[in-house]
Amino acid sequence: MAVKAVNDTAGPDGLVPTLLVFGAYPRISMDSPPSPSITHRAEAIQKAMRALRKAAAEHAVSNALGTRNGPTTDGVLSLPLQSEVMVWREKNGWQGPYRVIDMKDHDVTVDMINGPTTFRSTVVKPYYRDLTTAIDGADQGTGGSPTTDEAIADEPPLPTLIGKVAIVTGSAGGGIGEAIARELSDKGAHVVVNYPWKAEKAYAETVLSSLHTSEIVVEANLSTLEGPRILVEETVKEYSRIDNLINNASVAINKPLEETTLADWDLSTNLNGRGYFLMTQGVLPYLTPKDSRIVNIVSISSNTGPLNQTIYAGTKGMQEAFTRVWAKELPPVYGCTVNSISPGPTQTRVWNTVEEPAKKYLQLLATATPVSKRFGTLEEVAWSVAMLCEPRAIWINGSHLIACGGLYIP
Repeated sequence: MAVKAVNDTAGPDGLVPTLLVFGAYPRISMDSPPSPSITHRAEAIQKAMRALRKAAAEHAVSNALGTRNGPTTDGVLSLPLQSEVMVWREKNGWQGPYRVIDMKDHDVTVDMINGPTTFRSTVVKPYYRDLTTAIDGADQGTGGSPTTDEAIADEPPLPTLIGKVAIVTGSAGGGIGEAIARELSDKGAHVVVNYPWKAEKAYAETVLSSLHTSEIVVEANLSTLEGPRILVEETVKEYSRIDNLINNASVAINKPLEETTLADWDLSTNLNGRGYFLMTQGVLPYLTPKDSRIVNIVSISSNTGPLNQTIYAGTKGMQEAFTRVWAKELPPVYGCTVNSISPGPTQTRVWNTVEEPAKKYLQLLATATPVSKRFGTLEEVAWSVAMLCEPRAIWINGSHLIACGGLYIP
């Protein structure tokens, strides 16, 4: 394979030869960094590939944008289901993008916020994303190529969940739920923000105003019997349907067993257990057939047996069991998928209030993490959740995804 590149390490005619060898690997000493020539060649190849992707994106965008019917009507009708398209409205011009959910003869049915709507293919065109801005950004700066983590962190989320309606319980507390709400909103979903009581209202409204595509915030204490019903009813009143349910709201009470009270038990089981149960039961009549997602946020505590977490670890194990049962029971009836995610130690604002003895223990956990000696970030957990909500994740069901950098490996 040869890649065209213009730089001082290229061979004749600016070609950088690249040899791919499978089945044999040279022994590399981790103490010896790659030679400057190898580094320069790798950078040249990366630069050339970015240029190729940029050129391809510019060509696709210039061909597709600005014409009423896109490339051709036949091109629209040959698109696979779940492709993104724009729809021509006489008063407003091109609107979208929307996902294609059905095609018949010369008609295209797309998933709009008010439900499936059918258009003639002559007013529909494929939607092409302008990738050039993101690609241009990779070439700027003088610090060399970004690390993988930096590149991912700087990448804007692709709007792959446009029009989806997502409930994220406990999404206004500055923790994992809020990060999930932001990630789903950045991907185009209408996120219903939830908080438990009036004292959190002002902060919850601040969260709502910072999201791109969300319209409502709902006060509902999910540890009560009526809380889940209120949250579901308010969502359906606004959107008429529910595409994604993220069961996130939980409480952690850390005490030695002999100091744990029945009040601790009731609070934990009512929210962590009954709350997940009633929320999932409540959304079932309103789930979008064949394309809905239920994701339970669990914890590695259910598997690692940490000290002083009898009730927390136990209720998280309950949620894990819910996932396994629901993943078999619900998809044949409701067309959804059911999965769970177990975060490890994650840097939330709660960690900043931890006392010194506990901080030392947590630091030991951080240094034992194989991928990187640190806590996870809120965004890293949120990305994992968003991945399970993708339309292309339809074949992932009954999975228990562990997002802890390898701190716990089953």
